[in-house]
Amino acid sequence: MKRGFTLIEVMAVITILAVIGLIAVIAVDKVIKDNNQKLYDVQVSNIEDAARTWGAKNIKYLPDNDFETISIPLLILKQEGLIDKDITNQKTGEKFFDDMYIDITYKDGIYNYNLIENSGGTISDNLDSPTIIIYDTINKEISLGNSLEIDGIVILRDGTIFELNSGSSYVSEDTNFNSNKVGEYYYKIIVNDGKSFTVTRKITVK
Repeated sequence: MKRGFTLIEVMAVITILAVIGLIAVIAVDKVIKDNNQKLYDVQVSNIEDAARTWGAKNIKYLPDNDFETISIPLLILKQEGLIDKDITNQKTGEKFFDDMYIDITYKDGIYNYNLIENSGGTISDNLDSPTIIIYDTINKEISLGNSLEIDGIVILRDGTIFELNSGSSYVSEDTNFNSNKVGEYYYKIIVNDGKSFTVTRKITVK
């Protein structure tokens, strides 16, 4: 006559199955995360390629001296149909920010395109919003006591272009910046021509 399993044996089997199940879940979760990372890396590459296409069409805006950098928002690429307006981050499931930046740097005759992955914070869903191109680094550093200068241009919805530092009535600023105190600050440039668009820059006083 066959004897039944003892309680200890049953518990041992359950424990083994639980461990196997946990290992399987961890393995599947890792595969999913790895796949999402690969898809995200492809997205980053596609965005940078779209920025290259934009640069080829807008050579007049590109820097022409070594180590000069301009930063363009993702919104520009959406406006020109170079990327999907609803492009979604494969790692988070959320839309990429419209004011996420691509840095375009000139060095030794070559333009380098680099998506600043943690930049931005705004999703406007208004493809006809004004845009801002900053001729500056994404994380600006200045010496203690020096004044802050932001260089760039603004492109309004009707195509009008003007210098960012021209004091235009379209541009306002929002900042907690204090050049007399060492620290990190955030500086917002807000353009409003019926619809608004905001660019946030990190400023370090050292």
